[in-house]
Amino acid sequence: MQSHWAPPGLDSTMNPVYPLGLVYLGTAISGRHTVRILDLCMAENPWKDLSDTVREYEPGVVGISIRNADSFGYSDIAPSDCSPTSFCLNNLGRTLEVISETGFSGKIVVGGQAFSMFPDQIMEHSDLVDFGVFLEGEHTFSELLDNLDEPSSVKGLYYRSGGEVHFTGRRTPADLAETRPPDRSLLPSGSYVSSPEGIGIQSKRGCILSCSYCIYPYLSGSQLRLREPVEVVEEMQDLARQNIECVHFVDPVFNIPQGHAEAICRELIERKVSIKWIAWFHPRFLNREFIRLCEDAGCVKFELSPDAYGQAGLDAMKKQLTTAEIRESLKLARNLKSSTITYNFLINHPGETVFSFIRKLLFCIRIKLVLHRRARIELLNHIRIFPGTEVHKQAIQEGIIQSSTNMLPVCLKNMKPLFYKKSKSVNAMYTILMQILKFKNAITHGI
Repeated sequence: MQSHWAPPGLDSTMNPVYPLGLVYLGTAISGRHTVRILDLCMAENPWKDLSDTVREYEPGVVGISIRNADSFGYSDIAPSDCSPTSFCLNNLGRTLEVISETGFSGKIVVGGQAFSMFPDQIMEHSDLVDFGVFLEGEHTFSELLDNLDEPSSVKGLYYRSGGEVHFTGRRTPADLAETRPPDRSLLPSGSYVSSPEGIGIQSKRGCILSCSYCIYPYLSGSQLRLREPVEVVEEMQDLARQNIECVHFVDPVFNIPQGHAEAICRELIERKVSIKWIAWFHPRFLNREFIRLCEDAGCVKFELSPDAYGQAGLDAMKKQLTTAEIRESLKLARNLKSSTITYNFLINHPGETVFSFIRKLLFCIRIKLVLHRRARIELLNHIRIFPGTEVHKQAIQEGIIQSSTNMLPVCLKNMKPLFYKKSKSVNAMYTILMQILKFKNAITHGI
Protein backbone atom coordinates (compact mmCIF):
# COMPACT_ATOMS: atom_id res chain seq x y z
CA MET A 1 0.00 0.00 0.00
CA GLN A 2 0.99 3.63 -0.35
CA SER A 3 1.16 5.21 3.08
CA HIS A 4 -1.34 7.94 3.92
CA TRP A 5 0.32 11.36 3.97
CA ALA A 6 -2.45 13.94 3.56
CA PRO A 7 -2.41 16.68 6.20
CA PRO A 8 -4.48 16.04 9.33
CA GLY A 9 -8.17 16.67 8.76
CA LEU A 10 -7.98 15.73 5.09
CA ASP A 11 -8.79 12.22 3.89
CA SER A 12 -6.88 12.43 0.61
CA THR A 13 -4.18 14.51 -1.03
CA MET A 14 -5.02 17.59 -3.10
CA ASN A 15 -2.91 16.41 -6.03
CA PRO A 16 -2.84 12.60 -6.14
CA VAL A 17 0.28 10.97 -7.55
CA TYR A 18 0.11 7.52 -9.14
CA PRO A 19 2.37 5.23 -7.05
CA LEU A 20 4.45 4.02 -9.98
CA GLY A 21 7.15 2.44 -7.83
CA LEU A 22 4.56 0.41 -5.96
CA VAL A 23 3.13 -0.87 -9.25
CA TYR A 24 6.63 -1.86 -10.42
CA LEU A 25 6.93 -3.77 -7.16
CA GLY A 26 3.57 -5.47 -7.60
CA THR A 27 4.45 -6.39 -11.16
CA ALA A 28 7.67 -8.07 -10.03
CA ILE A 29 5.83 -10.46 -7.71
CA SER A 30 2.57 -10.96 -9.62
CA GLY A 31 2.14 -14.40 -11.13
CA ARG A 32 3.80 -16.06 -8.14
CA HIS A 33 1.85 -14.18 -5.46
CA THR A 34 -1.60 -12.64 -5.13
CA VAL A 35 -1.23 -8.85 -5.23
CA ARG A 36 -3.60 -6.21 -3.92
CA ILE A 37 -2.55 -2.54 -4.06
CA LEU A 38 -4.23 0.04 -1.82
CA ASP A 39 -3.44 3.75 -2.09
CA LEU A 40 -4.42 5.34 1.21
CA CYS A 41 -3.84 8.79 -0.29
CA MET A 42 -6.84 8.21 -2.59
CA ALA A 43 -9.16 6.63 -0.03
CA GLU A 44 -12.24 8.56 1.11
CA ASN A 45 -11.82 7.00 4.55
CA PRO A 46 -8.23 5.70 4.61
CA TRP A 47 -8.22 4.03 8.00
CA LYS A 48 -11.55 2.25 7.48
CA ASP A 49 -10.47 1.17 3.99
CA LEU A 50 -7.20 -0.18 5.38
CA SER A 51 -8.97 -2.11 8.13
CA ASP A 52 -11.60 -3.51 5.75
CA THR A 53 -8.97 -4.55 3.18
CA VAL A 54 -6.79 -6.40 5.69
CA ARG A 55 -9.82 -8.17 7.17
CA GLU A 56 -11.21 -9.11 3.76
CA TYR A 57 -8.03 -10.36 2.07
CA GLU A 58 -6.22 -11.73 5.13
CA PRO A 59 -2.76 -11.24 3.55
CA GLY A 60 0.31 -13.05 4.81
CA VAL A 61 2.47 -9.97 4.16
CA VAL A 62 1.54 -6.28 4.22
CA GLY A 63 3.91 -3.86 2.48
CA ILE A 64 3.87 -0.14 3.25
CA SER A 65 5.50 2.29 0.82
CA ILE A 66 6.45 5.60 2.47
CA ARG A 67 6.85 8.16 -0.28
CA ASN A 68 7.32 11.46 1.58
CA ALA A 69 9.06 12.32 4.83
CA ASP A 70 6.69 15.25 5.28
CA SER A 71 4.08 17.13 3.29
CA PHE A 72 5.12 20.77 3.18
CA GLY A 73 7.75 23.36 2.39
CA TYR A 74 9.22 26.14 4.52
CA SER A 75 6.68 28.73 3.37
CA ASP A 76 3.92 26.55 4.82
CA ILE A 77 5.28 26.89 8.33
CA ALA A 78 7.04 30.26 8.28
CA PRO A 79 3.93 32.48 8.71
CA SER A 80 2.42 30.48 11.59
CA ASP A 81 2.25 27.12 13.24
CA CYS A 82 -1.38 26.62 12.25
CA SER A 83 -0.82 25.11 8.81
CA PRO A 84 -2.04 21.51 8.47
CA THR A 85 0.98 19.27 8.16
CA SER A 86 1.78 15.60 7.77
CA PHE A 87 4.74 13.60 9.08
CA CYS A 88 5.52 10.11 7.85
CA LEU A 89 6.30 8.70 11.31
CA ASN A 90 2.94 9.85 12.64
CA ASN A 91 1.14 8.35 9.65
CA LEU A 92 3.13 5.12 9.92
CA GLY A 93 2.26 4.83 13.59
CA ARG A 94 -1.44 5.17 12.81
CA THR A 95 -1.16 2.69 9.93
CA LEU A 96 0.49 0.07 12.13
CA GLU A 97 -2.11 0.64 14.83
CA VAL A 98 -4.99 0.03 12.41
CA ILE A 99 -3.36 -3.11 11.02
CA SER A 100 -2.76 -4.43 14.53
CA GLU A 101 -6.40 -3.84 15.49
CA THR A 102 -7.52 -6.20 12.71
CA GLY A 103 -5.75 -9.11 14.38
CA PHE A 104 -3.22 -9.35 11.54
CA SER A 105 -0.54 -11.92 12.38
CA GLY A 106 1.62 -11.86 9.25
CA LYS A 107 4.75 -9.87 8.38
CA ILE A 108 4.93 -6.12 7.85
CA VAL A 109 7.43 -4.71 5.35
CA VAL A 110 8.15 -1.01 4.84
CA GLY A 111 9.97 0.65 1.95
CA GLY A 112 9.78 3.62 -0.37
CA GLN A 113 11.75 6.82 -0.80
CA ALA A 114 11.33 8.12 2.75
CA PHE A 115 12.31 4.78 4.26
CA SER A 116 15.50 4.64 2.20
CA MET A 117 16.47 8.10 3.48
CA PHE A 118 15.78 7.25 7.13
CA PRO A 119 15.96 3.45 7.44
CA ASP A 120 17.40 3.22 10.95
CA GLN A 121 15.04 5.79 12.41
CA ILE A 122 11.95 4.21 10.84
CA MET A 123 12.96 0.69 11.89
CA GLU A 124 13.46 1.95 15.44
CA HIS A 125 10.10 3.72 15.37
CA SER A 126 8.09 0.54 15.96
CA ASP A 127 8.95 -3.11 16.50
CA LEU A 128 5.75 -3.98 14.60
CA VAL A 129 7.80 -3.46 11.42
CA ASP A 130 9.45 -6.78 10.58
CA PHE A 131 11.44 -5.82 7.46
CA GLY A 132 12.60 -2.74 5.59
CA VAL A 133 13.39 -2.70 1.86
CA PHE A 134 16.29 -0.33 1.15
CA LEU A 135 16.27 1.55 -2.19
CA GLU A 136 14.82 -0.27 -5.24
CA GLY A 137 12.58 -3.09 -4.16
CA GLU A 138 11.66 -5.27 -7.14
CA HIS A 139 14.28 -7.95 -6.50
CA THR A 140 14.63 -7.46 -2.74
CA PHE A 141 10.92 -7.76 -2.01
CA SER A 142 10.50 -10.70 -4.38
CA GLU A 143 13.37 -12.60 -2.75
CA LEU A 144 12.13 -11.73 0.72
CA LEU A 145 8.77 -13.37 0.04
CA ASP A 146 10.66 -16.57 -0.73
CA ASN A 147 12.90 -16.26 2.35
CA LEU A 148 10.73 -14.90 5.16
CA ASP A 149 12.37 -17.31 7.60
CA GLU A 150 15.92 -16.58 6.38
CA PRO A 151 15.99 -12.84 5.62
CA SER A 152 19.75 -12.58 6.18
CA SER A 153 20.26 -14.07 2.70
CA VAL A 154 18.41 -11.23 0.98
CA LYS A 155 20.48 -8.22 -0.10
CA GLY A 156 19.11 -4.72 0.44
CA LEU A 157 17.08 -5.67 3.51
CA TYR A 158 16.69 -4.50 7.10
CA TYR A 159 15.41 -7.19 9.47
CA ARG A 160 15.10 -7.95 13.17
CA SER A 161 16.93 -10.72 14.96
CA GLY A 162 17.75 -11.17 18.65
CA GLY A 163 16.05 -7.90 19.50
CA GLU A 164 18.31 -5.90 17.15
CA VAL A 165 17.98 -4.45 13.65
CA HIS A 166 20.38 -5.83 11.04
CA PHE A 167 21.15 -4.73 7.46
CA THR A 168 22.22 -7.21 4.79
CA GLY A 169 24.07 -4.62 2.67
CA ARG A 170 23.37 -2.74 -0.53
CA ARG A 171 22.03 -4.54 -3.55
CA THR A 172 23.32 -3.91 -7.08
CA PRO A 173 20.78 -1.67 -8.87
CA ALA A 174 18.33 -3.46 -11.16
CA ASP A 175 19.02 -3.81 -14.87
CA LEU A 176 16.01 -2.15 -16.50
CA ALA A 177 16.40 -4.39 -19.55
CA GLU A 178 15.46 -7.27 -17.25
CA THR A 179 12.75 -5.40 -15.34
CA ARG A 180 9.17 -6.00 -16.38
CA PRO A 181 7.18 -2.93 -17.48
CA PRO A 182 4.65 -1.86 -14.84
CA ASP A 183 1.37 -3.75 -15.03
CA ARG A 184 -1.04 -0.89 -14.49
CA SER A 185 -4.01 -3.23 -14.33
CA LEU A 186 -2.87 -3.80 -10.74
CA LEU A 187 -3.88 -0.20 -10.04
CA PRO A 188 -5.88 1.48 -12.83
CA SER A 189 -4.71 5.00 -13.65
CA GLY A 190 -8.13 6.55 -14.18
CA SER A 191 -8.53 7.82 -10.62
CA TYR A 192 -5.41 9.98 -10.95
CA VAL A 193 -6.33 11.97 -14.06
CA SER A 194 -7.63 14.87 -11.95
CA SER A 195 -4.02 15.82 -11.31
CA PRO A 196 -2.33 17.08 -14.51
CA GLU A 197 0.99 15.56 -13.50
CA GLY A 198 -0.36 12.66 -11.49
CA ILE A 199 0.34 9.77 -13.86
CA GLY A 200 4.05 9.07 -14.18
CA ILE A 201 6.11 7.11 -16.64
CA GLN A 202 9.79 6.24 -16.36
CA SER A 203 12.33 6.10 -19.18
CA LYS A 204 15.44 5.75 -17.02
CA ARG A 205 16.78 5.49 -13.50
CA GLY A 206 19.79 7.19 -12.02
CA CYS A 207 21.18 10.70 -12.33
CA ILE A 208 24.69 11.70 -13.41
CA LEU A 209 24.34 15.24 -12.02
CA SER A 210 25.58 16.14 -8.55
CA CYS A 211 23.37 18.99 -7.29
CA SER A 212 24.34 19.57 -3.68
CA TYR A 213 20.82 19.34 -2.23
CA CYS A 214 19.47 16.46 -4.35
CA ILE A 215 18.73 12.94 -3.10
CA TYR A 216 18.18 11.31 -6.53
CA PRO A 217 21.75 10.01 -6.99
CA TYR A 218 21.51 8.47 -3.52
CA LEU A 219 18.12 6.88 -4.18
CA SER A 220 18.60 5.63 -7.74
CA GLY A 221 22.36 5.74 -8.28
CA SER A 222 24.74 8.01 -10.17
CA GLN A 223 24.84 5.76 -13.24
CA LEU A 224 22.12 5.98 -15.88
CA ARG A 225 20.07 2.87 -16.58
CA LEU A 226 17.97 3.33 -19.69
CA ARG A 227 14.78 1.63 -20.82
CA GLU A 228 14.45 0.81 -24.49
CA PRO A 229 12.64 3.71 -26.23
CA VAL A 230 10.29 1.27 -27.97
CA GLU A 231 9.24 -0.19 -24.62
CA VAL A 232 8.63 3.28 -23.17
CA VAL A 233 6.48 4.31 -26.13
CA GLU A 234 4.52 1.06 -26.05
CA GLU A 235 3.64 1.82 -22.44
CA MET A 236 2.52 5.34 -23.42
CA GLN A 237 0.52 3.89 -26.30
CA ASP A 238 -1.24 1.54 -23.91
CA LEU A 239 -2.09 4.45 -21.61
CA ALA A 240 -3.48 6.39 -24.57
CA ARG A 241 -5.77 3.42 -25.34
CA GLN A 242 -7.06 3.78 -21.76
CA ASN A 243 -8.03 7.38 -22.56
CA ILE A 244 -5.21 8.83 -20.48
CA GLU A 245 -4.57 12.23 -22.04
CA CYS A 246 -1.32 13.26 -20.34
CA VAL A 247 1.61 11.62 -18.52
CA HIS A 248 4.59 13.00 -16.65
CA PHE A 249 8.11 11.61 -17.10
CA VAL A 250 9.44 10.99 -13.60
CA ASP A 251 13.07 10.87 -14.78
CA PRO A 252 15.27 13.36 -12.89
CA VAL A 253 16.18 14.81 -16.31
CA PHE A 254 14.51 13.66 -19.54
CA ASN A 255 17.10 15.02 -21.99
CA ILE A 256 20.15 13.36 -20.45
CA PRO A 257 21.26 11.61 -22.56
CA GLN A 258 19.71 13.65 -25.34
CA GLY A 259 19.97 10.84 -27.91
CA HIS A 260 17.75 8.63 -25.75
CA ALA A 261 15.15 11.40 -25.43
CA GLU A 262 15.24 12.00 -29.18
CA ALA A 263 14.70 8.30 -29.85
CA ILE A 264 11.58 8.29 -27.66
CA CYS A 265 10.24 11.36 -29.44
CA ARG A 266 10.81 9.88 -32.89
CA GLU A 267 9.14 6.64 -31.86
CA LEU A 268 6.13 8.56 -30.57
CA ILE A 269 5.88 10.46 -33.86
CA GLU A 270 6.34 7.35 -36.00
CA ARG A 271 3.63 5.45 -34.10
CA LYS A 272 1.37 8.53 -34.05
CA VAL A 273 0.71 8.07 -30.33
CA SER A 274 -1.97 10.51 -29.26
CA ILE A 275 -0.86 11.41 -25.76
CA LYS A 276 0.48 14.58 -24.18
CA TRP A 277 3.43 14.57 -21.84
CA ILE A 278 5.48 16.67 -19.43
CA ALA A 279 9.12 16.24 -18.45
CA TRP A 280 12.07 17.82 -16.66
CA PHE A 281 14.78 19.19 -18.94
CA HIS A 282 18.33 20.43 -18.43
CA PRO A 283 18.71 23.88 -20.06
CA ARG A 284 22.22 23.09 -21.34
CA PHE A 285 20.95 20.42 -23.72
CA LEU A 286 18.08 22.35 -25.23
CA ASN A 287 18.18 23.63 -28.79
CA ARG A 288 15.60 24.77 -31.32
CA GLU A 289 15.46 21.50 -33.24
CA PHE A 290 15.11 19.38 -30.11
CA ILE A 291 12.33 21.58 -28.72
CA ARG A 292 10.44 21.28 -32.00
CA LEU A 293 10.92 17.49 -31.97
CA CYS A 294 9.51 17.26 -28.42
CA GLU A 295 6.49 19.37 -29.30
CA ASP A 296 5.80 17.29 -32.40
CA ALA A 297 5.97 14.19 -30.17
CA GLY A 298 3.36 15.59 -27.76
CA CYS A 299 5.29 17.55 -25.12
CA VAL A 300 3.03 20.21 -23.61
CA LYS A 301 5.25 21.47 -20.80
CA PHE A 302 9.01 21.88 -20.40
CA GLU A 303 10.00 21.86 -16.73
CA LEU A 304 13.34 23.56 -15.99
CA SER A 305 14.97 23.69 -12.59
CA PRO A 306 17.87 26.16 -12.71
CA ASP A 307 17.23 26.81 -8.98
CA ALA A 308 19.62 29.78 -8.86
CA TYR A 309 20.26 32.81 -11.04
CA GLY A 310 23.85 33.90 -10.67
CA GLN A 311 27.00 31.89 -11.17
CA ALA A 312 28.02 31.93 -7.50
CA GLY A 313 24.78 30.23 -6.48
CA LEU A 314 24.85 27.79 -9.40
CA ASP A 315 28.41 26.78 -8.57
CA ALA A 316 27.70 26.55 -4.84
CA MET A 317 24.94 24.04 -5.56
CA LYS A 318 27.02 22.21 -8.20
CA LYS A 319 24.36 22.73 -10.84
CA GLN A 320 26.64 22.18 -13.84
CA LEU A 321 24.90 25.14 -15.46
CA THR A 322 25.74 28.74 -16.31
CA THR A 323 23.71 31.92 -16.07
CA ALA A 324 24.24 32.39 -19.81
CA GLU A 325 22.64 28.99 -20.48
CA ILE A 326 19.61 29.99 -18.40
CA ARG A 327 19.24 33.17 -20.44
CA GLU A 328 19.63 31.17 -23.65
CA SER A 329 16.80 28.86 -22.59
CA LEU A 330 14.52 31.90 -22.44
CA LYS A 331 15.49 32.86 -26.00
CA LEU A 332 14.73 29.31 -27.14
CA ALA A 333 11.39 29.36 -25.33
CA ARG A 334 10.22 32.13 -27.65
CA ASN A 335 9.99 29.45 -30.34
CA LEU A 336 7.45 27.36 -28.42
CA LYS A 337 4.46 26.55 -30.60
CA SER A 338 1.90 24.83 -28.40
CA SER A 339 3.68 24.04 -25.14
CA THR A 340 4.46 26.00 -21.99
CA ILE A 341 7.59 26.26 -19.87
CA THR A 342 8.09 26.34 -16.11
CA TYR A 343 11.13 27.80 -14.34
CA ASN A 344 11.76 26.55 -10.80
CA PHE A 345 13.95 28.52 -8.41
CA LEU A 346 15.07 27.95 -4.82
CA ILE A 347 15.25 30.66 -2.19
CA ASN A 348 18.15 31.53 0.17
CA HIS A 349 20.26 28.67 -1.13
CA PRO A 350 24.05 28.31 -0.81
CA GLY A 351 25.69 31.21 -2.63
CA GLU A 352 22.55 33.38 -2.48
CA THR A 353 23.00 37.07 -1.68
CA VAL A 354 20.63 40.02 -1.63
CA PHE A 355 22.07 41.05 -5.01
CA SER A 356 21.55 37.62 -6.62
CA PHE A 357 18.05 37.43 -5.13
CA ILE A 358 17.15 40.74 -6.77
CA ARG A 359 18.69 39.56 -10.08
CA LYS A 360 16.59 36.40 -9.83
CA LEU A 361 13.40 38.41 -9.35
CA LEU A 362 14.27 40.67 -12.28
CA PHE A 363 14.87 37.61 -14.46
CA CYS A 364 11.52 36.19 -13.39
CA ILE A 365 9.85 39.44 -14.43
CA ARG A 366 11.67 39.24 -17.75
CA ILE A 367 10.38 35.68 -18.27
CA LYS A 368 6.79 36.84 -17.83
CA LEU A 369 7.29 39.88 -20.08
CA VAL A 370 8.75 37.71 -22.86
CA LEU A 371 6.52 34.64 -22.64
CA HIS A 372 3.40 35.90 -20.86
CA ARG A 373 1.01 33.01 -20.18
CA ARG A 374 3.28 30.49 -21.86
CA ALA A 375 5.57 30.60 -18.81
CA ARG A 376 5.09 29.76 -15.16
CA ILE A 377 7.52 30.61 -12.38
CA GLU A 378 7.80 28.54 -9.23
CA LEU A 379 9.72 29.92 -6.26
CA LEU A 380 10.29 26.57 -4.60
CA ASN A 381 10.86 27.76 -1.06
CA HIS A 382 14.03 26.94 0.82
CA ILE A 383 16.07 23.77 0.47
CA ARG A 384 14.81 20.96 2.70
CA ILE A 385 18.01 19.52 4.15
CA PHE A 386 18.28 15.74 3.79
CA PRO A 387 21.01 13.50 5.18
CA GLY A 388 23.48 12.15 2.66
CA THR A 389 23.58 15.36 0.60
CA GLU A 390 26.35 17.92 0.26
CA VAL A 391 24.09 20.66 1.61
CA HIS A 392 23.58 18.60 4.77
CA LYS A 393 27.33 18.61 5.40
CA GLN A 394 27.49 22.31 4.52
CA ALA A 395 24.64 23.19 6.89
CA ILE A 396 26.47 21.44 9.74
CA GLN A 397 29.72 23.27 8.94
CA GLU A 398 27.90 26.62 8.84
CA GLY A 399 26.08 25.95 12.10
CA ILE A 400 22.60 25.95 10.54
CA ILE A 401 22.00 22.50 12.04
CA GLN A 402 24.00 20.22 14.32
CA SER A 403 25.29 16.76 13.48
CA SER A 404 22.88 15.49 16.15
CA THR A 405 19.83 17.29 14.71
CA ASN A 406 16.86 14.99 14.17
CA MET A 407 16.23 15.11 10.40
CA LEU A 408 12.91 13.26 10.60
CA PRO A 409 10.79 15.16 13.14
CA VAL A 410 7.13 14.69 14.03
CA CYS A 411 6.22 18.28 14.92
CA LEU A 412 6.56 21.77 13.48
CA LYS A 413 8.86 23.03 16.21
CA ASN A 414 11.57 20.57 15.16
CA MET A 415 10.80 20.97 11.47
CA LYS A 416 11.69 24.64 11.08
CA PRO A 417 15.48 24.24 11.47
CA LEU A 418 15.60 21.72 8.61
CA PHE A 419 15.50 24.31 5.83
CA TYR A 420 18.66 25.96 4.53
CA LYS A 421 18.27 29.70 5.20
CA LYS A 422 21.63 31.30 5.85
CA SER A 423 20.94 34.94 4.93
CA LYS A 424 18.49 36.76 7.21
CA SER A 425 18.28 39.61 4.69
CA VAL A 426 17.24 37.32 1.84
CA ASN A 427 14.77 35.59 4.13
CA ALA A 428 13.17 38.94 5.03
CA MET A 429 12.93 39.93 1.36
CA TYR A 430 11.36 36.58 0.48
CA THR A 431 8.78 36.95 3.27
CA ILE A 432 7.85 40.42 2.01
CA LEU A 433 7.58 39.09 -1.54
CA MET A 434 5.24 36.28 -0.44
CA GLN A 435 3.00 38.77 1.35
CA ILE A 436 2.85 40.98 -1.75
CA LEU A 437 1.94 37.98 -3.94
CA LYS A 438 -0.75 36.87 -1.49
CA PHE A 439 -2.22 40.38 -1.50
CA LYS A 440 -2.13 40.46 -5.30
CA ASN A 441 -3.91 37.10 -5.51
CA ALA A 442 -6.54 38.25 -3.03
CA ILE A 443 -7.25 41.36 -5.11
CA THR A 444 -7.29 39.34 -8.36
CA HIS A 445 -9.85 36.88 -6.96
CA GLY A 446 -11.92 39.60 -5.33
CA ILE A 447 -11.26 38.48 -1.77
